[in-house]
Amino acid sequence: MASATRSKRLTNRDRILAESVNIFNRMGAASTSTNHICSAIGISPGNLYFHFKNKEEIVYALFERM
Repeated sequence: MASATRSKRLTNRDRILAESVNIFNRMGAASTSTNHICSAIGISPGNLYFHFKNKEEIVYALFERM
């Protein structure tokens, strides 16, 4: 049962991408910083940078999903 719960749980990478879309739509991509994204999710900048080198990589990953 625990493994089923883990598989349904969003990873930090998925949470970063999901919240980035919300913030980009609200503030615009140019006005959004990685610190805005970290604050919204409640993660450290180091955790975000573990998954993405910079904001441009986040935007690229979002385009890949489309």
